[in-house]
Amino acid sequence: MKDFLADALRHAFYAVGFGGEYESREIGLYSDMCVAARTVVAFNPPSSATISVGKSVSSKLKSAYSIGIPSVRSVGFLYTSHDLLLASRHRPESMSIFEREVVSPCGENSVPESVDPSASTVAPESRDQRPDYNSIAYGRIFEDYRLEALVAQTLGKKDIVIASGISAWSPEKPSHIEAQYIHKEKDWCADVTYSSVDSVIGTSCMVKVPYTNWSAGGEVIYTHSERSGGISCGAKWNKSHGGGVNSILTFLSNPMMGFLNTTYTSTIRKNWVMTTSYDFNTYSYNSDLAVGMAYSPVDNSSRLMKIHFSTTRGLSLLLEGQFQQAIVGLGVMTNLGLNKAIQKQSIGFEVQFL
Repeated sequence: MKDFLADALRHAFYAVGFGGEYESREIGLYSDMCVAARTVVAFNPPSSATISVGKSVSSKLKSAYSIGIPSVRSVGFLYTSHDLLLASRHRPESMSIFEREVVSPCGENSVPESVDPSASTVAPESRDQRPDYNSIAYGRIFEDYRLEALVAQTLGKKDIVIASGISAWSPEKPSHIEAQYIHKEKDWCADVTYSSVDSVIGTSCMVKVPYTNWSAGGEVIYTHSERSGGISCGAKWNKSHGGGVNSILTFLSNPMMGFLNTTYTSTIRKNWVMTTSYDFNTYSYNSDLAVGMAYSPVDNSSRLMKIHFSTTRGLSLLLEGQFQQAIVGLGVMTNLGLNKAIQKQSIGFEVQFL
């Protein structure tokens, strides 16, 4: 479901030219290759009772407060050096994501429908008009004094450095930091990452194949604590058929782990998206087939229904909608007895006041 600060953070990166592939109309990160499928077949419905309040204190400062049952309480903020004016009426985050990916294909120089045109600072300026240096700072503290933070700094119009981390007091959830450097061009995007968890360093690149609907990329990582490495590669096909219909096909492989994945996402009717995903391991022969659907009424795009079924994770359902200044979400999750190792079953609801 929508998280006010997460949504504002996404818009903040978009405003400085480092949003997702379909927000900026440029190629995205290799790690985001399957984002269209994940929003439909890998979403997390509400599992508890939570009430949140999100507020734009000013054009550069946002804040959010959450309280829940049994123990979800947090306070957070977001600061941007550039003005960030969010639309007065937000669509649910999950709705805008699949809309951006599939339902409302945009022309190369147009702004996605999920962005309010009246909020001019949400849409990024051209590369020549954007300031060379922009800063983003995000922080959130939870009731167990766990602190998560993120700081980002653009270095010119094509480079950005991001540092994030979690400071925890529980040995079950140790503290860690992560750092990432991204260089982005219109037809390719590369990054270098580091994580203190197992001392992992990696690099990835995604390249658009000229004069085709294909893009391809790969990732190489090295784990210092295990003195081992890994490699993965993938390809993506994205086709706009006209009339508001898009198709996205992805292939992903990790040869050393024997992991294979393929997804297919397509618009079957206006505001109606369906996704299939298949995972297979060539060593253990374990597999998982997932099918999901996301639907929003044409006459009320602030309402959303998402459902997915997985042969290993069971069934998940999300009903979400905006009523005046409140976004309400209801979630149900059950494994249907398909996997004895996963016993999680829940019913939850969330209310987000804007």
